[in-house]
Amino acid sequence: MSCFIAAWAVERDVTRIASDHPALWREIRRFNLPVKLALAAAQRVLPALESPKTARLVGLAPCRPGSPELRNISRDLDAGFARGSTKDLRVNPIYTLHAIDNLGLSALSIRIENREPVSCLGGAAGQAWEALDEAMLLLSSGAAQEVLVFGGDQSDASWKGEPADAEACGVAVVLTAKPQRMKLVGIERTAMSSSLDAQQAALDASRGVPAVAVRPHAARGLAGWLGASQGRYVVPDDDGDGVDRITLITEAL
Repeated sequence: MSCFIAAWAVERDVTRIASDHPALWREIRRFNLPVKLALAAAQRVLPALESPKTARLVGLAPCRPGSPELRNISRDLDAGFARGSTKDLRVNPIYTLHAIDNLGLSALSIRIENREPVSCLGGAAGQAWEALDEAMLLLSSGAAQEVLVFGGDQSDASWKGEPADAEACGVAVVLTAKPQRMKLVGIERTAMSSSLDAQQAALDASRGVPAVAVRPHAARGLAGWLGASQGRYVVPDDDGDGVDRITLITEAL
């Protein structure tokens, strides 16, 4: 199997999209933050695709979806139900899009006129590694020559409308069957419930060290891996799927 990394991008600054990609910004300016960041990251890697119209797209829906506007609408709706009437509720239709998991995937498909089969993974922890698995399978089977994996996410801060949000992030990576300087060799998974892990967990508990909890996020794990420049990258447990310890193996050519 041959799976090579042709390009990747991480986008964290939503304020620069308007100046860097004005045409894109006109299309996405009213979308929620995770989708804006995901599409901005995807825009940066599109030149690496030989045929954007025929590439396979794998979208990662945000694990923290929505927007402050949608959150407020939901709260107003709950209040209306409590009062027994929602007749005074007014909803801007654009904000209902913020509840759609595949909004980014749909927007990108339309933008690059791509009509190939697509996948949208979302909601669960560790979805990014499943996306890489799917990309490798598509390339190894000959079902695709290029795969674009992309997604974005946020934390509670931006979801609530607060300005500070260190976890807001969009990521995109182009994988191809054509030889490149970096090869994705494979993804290893080992059960986290080994006796050694159990012993370590017991030792940590005795020392008052809190157990590691998975923090579902569509883009953070990919961003960490792509920025690590390690041939053998062990995914931090909080960026995993809560079941396996995941290791990504790459090789520089």
